[in-house]
Amino acid sequence: MKIESLTRSFGVLLATGLLFVPGLWAADAPLVGDTYISSASAGSNFGAATSLVLAPGNAGLVQFDLTAIPPGAIIATAYLRVYINKVFANGTLSIAPVTTSWSEFGVTFASAPSVGSVFATAPASVANSFVLVDVTALAQGWLGAPASNFGIEITGVGSTSVQLDTKENTATSHPATLELTIVGPAGT
Repeated sequence: MKIESLTRSFGVLLATGLLFVPGLWAADAPLVGDTYISSASAGSNFGAATSLVLAPGNAGLVQFDLTAIPPGAIIATAYLRVYINKVFANGTLSIAPVTTSWSEFGVTFASAPSVGSVFATAPASVANSFVLVDVTALAQGWLGAPASNFGIEITGVGSTSVQLDTKENTATSHPATLELTIVGPAGT
């Protein structure tokens, strides 16, 4: 009798709790730009490249569109996911916010956007693997101030040399993604 009563009480509490928990849903923000810049080719644009070539003197740039996320929603988690296609020298990736505008087919090392401080790092040592980086605070900031969303810069620390897939890569087809878990009403 006590187990039956306890089970019924738990069921009522669970059902009641679910009514008061805001909606939780997942989304991938669309990738709108990915390219890299190189100090060795300061005037060249690599917007059509199939890889982000990260090596000493190079930096990758990625940008995502969060306009489908409704205002007032809360980003519970946001992970940048990149695919390491090739590893030439093991190392670490550094992640920093881009703070000025750039365009995929216009940016060069000579016209590089400004970048904020590195806020995350991730190991880069295994080819044909995914790397996840927590960018929750940055993505929530973009949602609160959409005009500040200029994307993310990815660089290799020291002698790190790797290639990441871009959206133009049709061979392995693993472009960067921004995986979001959102609390609030679903967007359009």
